[in-house]
Amino acid sequence: MVAPPTGSPIQVQPNLFAFAATDGTISSTFTPSVEKEIRAVEPGPVPGTVYVGGGIAGINGQNGKLFLLNLSDGSIVPTFDDPPLNGAVNDLALVGDTLYVGGIFTTAAGQPYQGLLAVDAMTGDIDPTFNINLTENHSWTEGGNFARAGVGTREFDVDPTGSTLAVVGNFREADGLERRQM
Repeated sequence: MVAPPTGSPIQVQPNLFAFAATDGTISSTFTPSVEKEIRAVEPGPVPGTVYVGGGIAGINGQNGKLFLLNLSDGSIVPTFDDPPLNGAVNDLALVGDTLYVGGIFTTAAGQPYQGLLAVDAMTGDIDPTFNINLTENHSWTEGGNFARAGVGTREFDVDPTGSTLAVVGNFREADGLERRQM
């Protein structure tokens, strides 16, 4: 449930809502139905859109982990096809016409992409030239007495030109080079 700064009216809008930055008015039209948690939000490629990703099971009855939504009503932008991921999205960054996706996943559209992915910002098509695999748990070892966390990206940032990316997370190697957690 969510409420404006005045405390009322209270709206039932689980996991994702929109509000006016100027006065805190909660949108009554942006009402996507989100199953599970959102972990990343990024402005979309055109005004009036927003990317959302997470450990979500789906939005508005459609399965997936990454969506492009219309800000007017929370509907899914039909021209953006999310790449099917086998794990959660933790972070997103839009640079030019590329959306970078980081999370705890090992495949996208059935192909190996471990923790990082780049897709076309308008269509969701995977960029096969960007394939940096994050592998191995940072601190877990076989036979250890502690929990084994998923391997991949926790957070990342990309420079404005898209030429340099810094990533932190649970991994020992990036493309076979030792890069413990960063």
